[in-house]
Amino acid sequence: MSDFVNYLSNDLTCRIDCQSSNRVEAISILTISNCIEFKKGFIFVLKKLAFALVLYFTNTVAVSADGWTLDSEWIDPFVGEQVPIAVTTNEGGYRFGLFRSEDGRVRAIYSLPESTFDRVPTEGRVLMIRPGSNRSSEIVAEVVQRGVTEEAKSNGIVIRDLIWHGQDPSPATGTLRNLLDSETLFARFFTETGDTIDTSWNMAGSHPVIEQALEISVKISAGEQAWAALVTETLIGTMNRCNANGPNPACSNLLNACMDVLVVNKDKAGFDACLASEGFE
Repeated sequence: MSDFVNYLSNDLTCRIDCQSSNRVEAISILTISNCIEFKKGFIFVLKKLAFALVLYFTNTVAVSADGWTLDSEWIDPFVGEQVPIAVTTNEGGYRFGLFRSEDGRVRAIYSLPESTFDRVPTEGRVLMIRPGSNRSSEIVAEVVQRGVTEEAKSNGIVIRDLIWHGQDPSPATGTLRNLLDSETLFARFFTETGDTIDTSWNMAGSHPVIEQALEISVKISAGEQAWAALVTETLIGTMNRCNANGPNPACSNLLNACMDVLVVNKDKAGFDACLASEGFE
């Protein structure tokens, strides 16, 4: 298996809008993220150390803004990690939060009210989310990971789902970007009894708290978004041509060899020339 396929397999654990209608787009974005993650691992470690020092010296336990709270001592109920989380609870008692795990990836939690008798399954379809007017994404939970994709985790009350690879200064595309650009996050919980529960969270005032919890800059330039869209379109097109007649390991290896020219060097012409050098037009 080529390095490119390994990149693809590993970063399919980060499901950005991974529904059937746009899985190819998700795979393309994830391929980019894994390449960037590979290049920036050491930088990320330094950034995590710096953030830990800030928390230590400022002794920040919790700050609030417009219904959003930064809790620097939150503990992930699924793995026991203590990490900062940006979290909000709506009037119905439903909770939504964003945090960066120790592996650098960004995950979300969605919680039922503590007082409810409702429960969501621990496996299978558990939730549907839609940031603003964007497309909805179905969230599926599993007890034991059975493939390369990291599905959500559910304990009946809390759902945890992977939402962003976490390696850039700010997400340019995908679910987290849509969240940051939307005023409301809509959600539908699927209960064990087969019923559904609809709720929503207000994203107003979330940006300062999310920036602190995730160590990102919420703002992104139009140029950065345009470049991200071009890279996505380019990789989608290349992968589709590679696999037009079935899996093509030679083409995948070539794409892997040329990818840094596009993703790291940001050289579209150079990427095309790299492919053409091996006869791939």
